[in-house]
Amino acid sequence: MGFEARAEHIAELGRYWAGDHTALWERLEGELGTSAPMLSWGFEQTMSGWTPEALMELVQLELGPAPAPAPALCGVVLASTVPPAGLQSVVLALLGGSAVCVRSARRLQPLLEAFVDSAEECAPELSKVLALVGFDWADALAADEFVAPLEVLAVHGSSEAVASWRSVASARTRGGSLRGPSVLGSERNPVTGSRRLVAYGHRLSAAWVGAGVEAAGIAKALALDLCAWDQSGCLSPQVLFVEGDVERATVVAEAVCAALPEVERALPMGALEVWARGARERFVRARMVEAEVLRAATGAILLVHDEPGPLEPGCGARVLVVRPTPDLKGLVASLEAASPHLQSLGVAGLDAAGQRKLLAQLRPHGLNRLCALGEMQRPELCWIHDGIGSMAPLRGL
Repeated sequence: MGFEARAEHIAELGRYWAGDHTALWERLEGELGTSAPMLSWGFEQTMSGWTPEALMELVQLELGPAPAPAPALCGVVLASTVPPAGLQSVVLALLGGSAVCVRSARRLQPLLEAFVDSAEECAPELSKVLALVGFDWADALAADEFVAPLEVLAVHGSSEAVASWRSVASARTRGGSLRGPSVLGSERNPVTGSRRLVAYGHRLSAAWVGAGVEAAGIAKALALDLCAWDQSGCLSPQVLFVEGDVERATVVAEAVCAALPEVERALPMGALEVWARGARERFVRARMVEAEVLRAATGAILLVHDEPGPLEPGCGARVLVVRPTPDLKGLVASLEAASPHLQSLGVAGLDAAGQRKLLAQLRPHGLNRLCALGEMQRPELCWIHDGIGSMAPLRGL
């Protein structure tokens, strides 16, 4: 099956998943920890971009006119990821020409099962080269059997998850074959020796508002960036940097706080597990001494600091650190602190030439995407994921 045929099948799946699945989202919101309105919004945003034209543009962008052969069988591990982004990583591995076997975290398993079922109905030819397997994460033998027939393994998750799977993938196989359905129509022999692992680990994103930007004009966009996927993805801003002094930072933060209720009513936060609620409370409490706490009526929190500081991981769950920064030079210094784990920067008040210069300065530290505020969790399909892509690294490019 060629690229064009696979792109058409994936586009058909995209049309299906961009539709109304309210009943499914209401059933899965507890399992996924994400509200049904957020799931509905996010899947429509992502899957509507799965057009044949966009998919073929990505093929050309990543693989070029004469691509190297695709691995026959690719494994995809979804340890932790925004739900539609996880499905997109699977279909892009399929688009690249491989058969794909998927192992997901338990909370994502019902969604993956629904996705495989939809592929059997909407894209039966594609479903023949897609398999979903399940086993306990602690079952070392099952993990070894999972990777045994793979030529390449893509892992989406925390640094700890990546390290764990790297150890499994680099070990020599002990024999055996893939458990569950064969995605190639027949049993395959184990691949001896090491297989390639492609890691999509934890990364950090931030937002920046320039001195000449009217706070009210960008407040709703920032509120959307904060609320999208409850700030759980690598593209969500952990820190908002505001050019100017603390008074200017406070003005922007207050405008965002005022805009949040409208966004949060449309996209309510999912239920937090006990440990996540505790982590959120501890994070806020630890910063109350040095930051002004602004609480939106609907639950989001902004922590406004007096001084510049580095980009650091937050607690997620719609808690945004806000820091003043004197100028772009100060912003660069703050973002460099997160090297090499930078991902994306949402900006307002910087022209195209300034954006190109900033991207060039920060690319060595990991930054691979600049976008407008309001678009941070809505990347175009042609975005080169993590700066390495979704298909090229599977082929060793």
